[in-house]
This record gives sequence, structure tokens and C-alpha cells, in this order.
Amino acid sequence: DSTTRDLPIIENEEEVVKSMNALIHLAGENIGTSTFLPDPLSKLGIRAWTPSKKQAILQSRTGPTRALAQAISSNSDTTYLVASGISIYGTDFIGPQAPTADESWDNNNDNSSDDKEE
Repeated sequence: DSTTRDLPIIENEEEVVKSMNALIHLAGENIGTSTFLPDPLSKLGIRAWTPSKKQAILQSRTGPTRALAQAISSNSDTTYLVASGISIYGTDFIGPQAPTADESWDNNNDNSSDDKEE
């Protein structure tokens, strides 16, 4: 039921990371795929996560991340970066010229009632 593909298995992680200055770990089950075929909601960007899909997502991140972290721990000179679960929402392309939101504290904090004396 899972859509997990077979990933290459590294049996000697400690040996592999000894020669690395940095390791960037991006592997993991695709969160944007469904186990239902055909998936009637996929055209809307909605994809159901079944219990087996959730398990595949979890295992694809925790197992390899743990194994690599243990391998890296024996080599304190190696920088380790892990990233997963990145998604893009919507159908509009947003390029480098897209406007940015003003998320400063002053523009997003309603202090009209909390800080005034009565």
C-alpha cells in the first residue's frame, strides 16, 4: 500500500562520512503523493494520508536520519543538515520579483488594548 521506493542502503555509514566536511540529508517519502489510485482529489492538490502512508513518511525520515546522525557523531568535524517536508501550495508561480509580506512585530501586533492605561 505504500508508495515508498527502495532507497540505496549504506551499510558502513561511519566509513562513508569520515571523508565528508558536510552532509546534507534530504531523503524521505514524498508527502505529496497518495496511495489511492486514481485519486479523485489529486487534481485539487489534496492527497489523503492513510495510516500506511503516515508510517512510510515517519520511517523514511527517522531511520535514515538516526543512522546518519550516529555515523556523524563519531566525526565531530562533519556538519550535518537535515531538511524534509517542503511543499509549495497553490498554482501560481512566485518568482524572485514577488512582493514580500511585512511580518514585522509593529505591523502584526495589536497593542491597542493591552498597553494602554485606563
